[in-house]
Amino acid sequence: RIKQSLRHSVRLNRTLLTLARIESGEVGQSDHIDVVPMIGELIESLDDVYSARELSVEVTGSEHLWVDINESMLRMVVVNLLKNAYVHAPEHSTIDIRIEGRSLTVSNRGAESLDADSVFDRFYTKSAREGSTGLGLAIVKSVCDHYGYEVSYNFDGGYHRFVVRF
Repeated sequence: RIKQSLRHSVRLNRTLLTLARIESGEVGQSDHIDVVPMIGELIESLDDVYSARELSVEVTGSEHLWVDINESMLRMVVVNLLKNAYVHAPEHSTIDIRIEGRSLTVSNRGAESLDADSVFDRFYTKSAREGSTGLGLAIVKSVCDHYGYEVSYNFDGGYHRFVVRF
């Protein structure tokens, strides 16, 4: 238990430091990056990690979505949105990823809505999962705010939908 608590504390500390760097503008140089190949790479990794949950992932829409952003910041946004869907989607369900125009939508089934006014707040959790810091969506919001992108959440038809408009 002590090792587990220490690992959680270290992860929490690193995440808070990352948020502080983003908020102070220490994000590094921006590049012109295609989000789509990154999504494919991350799905492959997350499929391996969460294979026991037997989730399927459907990616639809455009073949490219070019964004001007620091690559590690973009990776944090995409990882946090995808990981959130993998962790909270019911077993044997589908995660939908839609790339359309200048937006990325990540959707997963859910039983009830999250608090749309608080979902991007630090430490917000509807149901605490082991290993969660409650900071993933706060990082997504912080990165989007830094670059002038918009991130939103809604719950419709039994689906949680997170949309980033680049």
